[in-house]
Amino acid sequence: MDHRASLPITVAIISLLIVSSAGMVLAEEQAEPEDILGKVTSIVIVGNDTVPRNDILAVSGIATGDEVSETDLNEAAQAVFDLGYFQYVEPRIGEFYGGLRLTIEVFEWPIYRGTVLQGDTIFAEEEIIEVLALEEGKAINRDRLMALLEFYQEEGYVVQYRNLELSPDDGLLYLDIEPAVINSIQITGHEKTKYNVIAREVEVQAGDYLDMNAINEDLRRIYNLRAFEDVLRHL
Repeated sequence: MDHRASLPITVAIISLLIVSSAGMVLAEEQAEPEDILGKVTSIVIVGNDTVPRNDILAVSGIATGDEVSETDLNEAAQAVFDLGYFQYVEPRIGEFYGGLRLTIEVFEWPIYRGTVLQGDTIFAEEEIIEVLALEEGKAINRDRLMALLEFYQEEGYVVQYRNLELSPDDGLLYLDIEPAVINSIQITGHEKTKYNVIAREVEVQAGDYLDMNAINEDLRRIYNLRAFEDVLRHL
């Protein structure tokens, strides 16, 4: 097993110095009204091959008949970008029948056809595919890739993508997942309690995946010895 990411873990009893600072309240300057560019009389969506036009319009927040400002256009572009399917979003306006034609140009990520998992995934392939929840035949959604990392984090693991590649030829997503691994364990700060008394409560071992849930359980057992005021970890 290739463990390229390794982090030392220290179980320590330390005192904390907490420094608080008073916040400063700044007077808010009253913003001047923004100039209205005009009324939208037509909306055109360009570049969407797999994402429905209505999905884009729905999140843009702009409809025909609306008066818009530059801020409105930027917010609409950001909302469309936040759908996760696009590499970039560019809004443009031009004159159209006494008003404005709003063109929202999008550039989709490549179409997703399937996933090839590589590396130490920890979880079963079926579970990872379910968490990704990517739609075959539709542009890949970058937010789902972040959702997978968040899933690992919720389960206590620290992972990163060692390699992330979507083949433009076959639409396969190649995910190489690299979990962090415990390199060493150190116990410090104990003066009266013997090392072995503490160590026998530590079940995680060097070489294990970095599992925060398992580490916290070890800390709980050490604290329950009732020999320490506090038990803390450092990574």
